Amino acid sequence: DACTIASFSPEEFFTIQNGSIRTRPIKGTIGKHSNPKLDLHAYQTLLNSKKDHAELVMITDLLRNDISQCATIGSVKVDELCAIRSYDYVYHLISTISAQLTPSYTALDALKMLAPGGSITGCPKISACDVIQRIENHPRNFYTGHIGFMSSSGDAAFNVAIRTCYQQNNAPILTHSGCGITIDSDPDQEYQESIDKLRFLTDYVLNH
Repeated sequence: DACTIASFSPEEFFTIQNGSIRTRPIKGTIGKHSNPKLDLHAYQTLLNSKKDHAELVMITDLLRNDISQCATIGSVKVDELCAIRSYDYVYHLISTISAQLTPSYTALDALKMLAPGGSITGCPKISACDVIQRIENHPRNFYTGHIGFMSSSGDAAFNVAIRTCYQQNNAPILTHSGCGITIDSDPDQEYQESIDKLRFLTDYVLNH
């Protein structure tokens, strides 16, 4: 069937350039506000959130381990840990992990080793994937998968397919939103986070 995809994802699954590989997981989100005082409060809330920092540290460690599978020994490093990034509608906590790709490995090898993204699966990765498969009664299609390219030079870039819309044939356009649930999660906050993540689309529709 014919399928059209539009992705506005802010999350970098991995990038390979000149023999270096980098991943930038996202964990920790809060909606932005047009009111400066409310926006500053949101920023400070995310900055001081022990729950969100713990979640991202866990995923950073997972991806540090994942990337080591295709990296030269001793080259893996965490360049940023829990840095706040500003986007149109939300603030995100992001880490940056980099390494030197093992020369005998290609971008396709790296994709096979790293997928699915650890920021989506959670920890421990294999067990989490098994639980997700048991709980969810249908595949996610493109949502939380990876969209990208591999070039003839060996360079590559893939995202995590969040903030992504798709349409099959002339069916309604679909998109998804979700949150990582931990023991410290507050249901109301997680629901609001899901709504804030959809603002890339809902605000556009309301304003056009």
